Amino acid sequence: YSLEYETVRMNAELLKAVASSSGGQFLQPAELDDALESLDFAPEPIEVTYLGRLWGQQWPLWVLVGFFAIEWAVRRRRGMV
Repeated sequence: YSLEYETVRMNAELLKAVASSSGGQFLQPAELDDALESLDFAPEPIEVTYLGRLWGQQWPLWVLVGFFAIEWAVRRRRGMV
């Protein structure tokens, strides 16, 4: 036995409140045809974004590694390492 089966009739007021608070619409079964006619079935455009590689070429990586090597060499020469 479940409390869900205690009252199985439709609670129209509750359904209307839920529909209005969630931006929906409450319809009776007889209004189904009107609801289907009000829907917009036009296809929406699809946005395609190209995501290229972050390191399209290797030279920026080697420049960065070179800067770190120079910085390390300078700190080592000054006794900071």
